[in-house]
Amino acid sequence: MDSFDEEVEDATTSIPPPSSELSTSSALTKYAPSKFPDYEAWTIDKFERFPGFTICHDPSRERTWWWQFGFRMKDNRSQPHKIVWICERCFLRNRLKTTNYVFVASTAGGIVRHLSREHKVVPPCGKMTGPGSRNGGTQRNLLDMLHADPTNPRDQTLVSNLRSLFDPAVNQLLLLDWLTYHNLPFNLVNSERFRRLLLYNNPSLREEQIPSDRTLVNLLTSEYNRASQEVRVLLRKARSMVHFTFDGWTSRQNASFLGINAHFIDRDWKQWRILLAFQL
Repeated sequence: MDSFDEEVEDATTSIPPPSSELSTSSALTKYAPSKFPDYEAWTIDKFERFPGFTICHDPSRERTWWWQFGFRMKDNRSQPHKIVWICERCFLRNRLKTTNYVFVASTAGGIVRHLSREHKVVPPCGKMTGPGSRNGGTQRNLLDMLHADPTNPRDQTLVSNLRSLFDPAVNQLLLLDWLTYHNLPFNLVNSERFRRLLLYNNPSLREEQIPSDRTLVNLLTSEYNRASQEVRVLLRKARSMVHFTFDGWTSRQNASFLGINAHFIDRDWKQWRILLAFQL
């Protein structure tokens, strides 16, 4: 494979913009890709042509329009690792000179020029490359954790598959479930030691993917509203009469609570006890 190290930048130093900046950038979200390349095209024989490369697909970081035309990959051959963009069309055509269609992800100009000259693809009207194209690496490397060989196509496939199995949204829901079940304070997720623990145990997790306490509060409200609709449906379809009980208890901080529970049997003869509300 031809070298393109002269274009390479440090993947770990390219820090994405804050989430607040992304949420307020209408230009980025307006032209964000609606689809991405088919990463299943990366079979073992394809990885053999790209020693040291692993899939690094992350839709939350691929907000610039040209990500729908190229793969987001990580080059693990050097330290620190590099995030690169590989043209999907050239890749599928098995073009030999890889330097003509492999670019460092932060070099947006080269990517845009390649798409324009080689494939007659131009930016959407009014769209310019912006900060949304920045990329970063994980805190701990999967290759180091698994002692995998980045030049081995089978190891490349394994690492890429493991990375694709992690869903940050599910991780947030599991954190919320853990905190609420054990009645733990939400600001626990702001602890530096807690965040270090998460990052160490999951090399696919990035620090900006760990939710703040405010994010979890908003997520809890959203989950409550979603669950409320499901509870209403269950109560309307109850086979038995709905019975209510009232429970009172005091926390360790001497705060008094009153809860209302509903008891019923559904159409499948399953017995339910649902907490409808509680008051401090």
